[in-house]
This record gives sequence, C-alpha cells and structure tokens, in this order.
Amino acid sequence: MTNNGPITVDTLLVFRDPKQAQELGPVLQVALREVENFFNLGLIRIQLNRSVISEVPILASTESDWKIVSFAQKAWRALFQNESAPADQWNSVALGQGAKELWEVSKGRYVATIDAEKLLGFVRRTTNLGEHSPLLVVVDQQLTPTEDSTYVIARSCNDNQAIVSTVPMDPDYWNIPDTNRKATIKQRFRAVCMAFVGELLGFQHCVEPACFMYEFAESPETLDGMVRLGEGHEIPDLTGKGYSPPTGDPMLVQRVESEPQSKGWQALA
Repeated sequence: MTNNGPITVDTLLVFRDPKQAQELGPVLQVALREVENFFNLGLIRIQLNRSVISEVPILASTESDWKIVSFAQKAWRALFQNESAPADQWNSVALGQGAKELWEVSKGRYVATIDAEKLLGFVRRTTNLGEHSPLLVVVDQQLTPTEDSTYVIARSCNDNQAIVSTVPMDPDYWNIPDTNRKATIKQRFRAVCMAFVGELLGFQHCVEPACFMYEFAESPETLDGMVRLGEGHEIPDLTGKGYSPPTGDPMLVQRVESEPQSKGWQALA
C-alpha cells in the first residue's frame, strides 16, 4: 500500500439515459461516499473528485445549476480542476450537443455497446486529466463483451483506470423482480468500486468470497456477498470491517460495521 499520502481518484458518472440518471445517479453518489468513508478509516487514503455528466440536467442531482457545454468549451475542461469546490461536492454538467460526439467516439463493436478503452481515452484527451492519474468512469450503457463472455460489469485498463457498467448490475436487465432494486444495485456497485480502489492502494486479490478483494468477482451474485475486507490483508484499521447489504433506503449513507455478514451463497462459503 502506498505511503505517499492520499490517492486522488477522478470519478465520473456518465449517463446517456435520463431515466437512469434520475433513478440511479443519487444512489451511486451515496455508494461512492461510503467507499471513501471506508478507506479513510484511521488514515486518509483516498480522495474522490466527483463529477456527473449527463445529456440533460438531472433534477435529483446535488447540483441545481447545470452548465450546458460541448467538449470544445472551457467548461468541460474546467470540470476537472474546480479547486474551489468542497471535496465532497459533485460537479454537474449537461452535455447538450456534445453528447452525440461522446457516444459516437465511444461506440463498441456490437450494437448498443460502449468500447471501454475508447471512452476512457476520450475522457483523457478532452479534459485536463493527466495520463497517469487514477480514473473511474461509471456508465449506464453496456460495455462490449469479450469473446468468451456475454456481458462485462467492469473493465480495467492499465493499472490506474477502470470503467464500470451499471447495466448488468440491474435486476431489471435480467428480468428478475426485485422490490429492493436500487439497494441491490448500490451493493453491487459499491463492491466493484471497493475492489478498484483497493487495487490502487496496492491491496492484493484473495480467495475469500465475502472480501471486497475477492479474486473471482465476475457475476452480480458474487458482488452481492462482498461486504468486508478479509483477514488476509493485514490492515488493522480496515480488517474485518465493511458494510452490510442495504435493506432499507439506499439513499442513506451506511455506517462502517465490524464483521458484516454476507447474504446469498457467500454466507455458506
């Protein structure tokens, strides 16, 4: 794990579907707050630079004053260098006409999919983000699957950037009725982000199914049970701590718990 102070991670929620933006945007924001709270227990390890990017303004966003920008304008670049904003504030931009360019450039190999490397590369080129700064992009579109898979939840590119799709985390995508749909998505999304940040901090993957760093986290059901940092990582402030799967209002920021219990098959592993 790094001893050079906190790692700054530029975090972008990118929405194409206004409905998804309204429904999931605030929930994902809460999940990211919980990720930051967890890793900063006992020692400030990470700082998330938060941005929401959408084709249209998100009424439920924490920001009410939207900037309508294109990628050629300074406002797009300035989005990632707003030093006056509090650390926990979300920058919010509605893309307007710039949205068409974003999705055209990022088009995947299959219909209605996004190419992870193209989207990450486009963000790097059109902003002031450095080539080597940690970057997490979350998108409400399907990622182009590999030849040996039918869907992709997350894709890491190099060692410091990743893109996450909310699509396969959604019970609706699988036609599975879920009265706690948003809470289910929150749990799965949080687990993915925990693993990514853990990688940035130098944590190794393991074979404990309930651990955030579980090596075989390849399905939504696996993410359902990843609730804590396992014993093998030997980080006293964090070992055995995490979050129980949310069962109530997903908009509530959960408290870090000691030894939260998994649900599903991990509870029996």
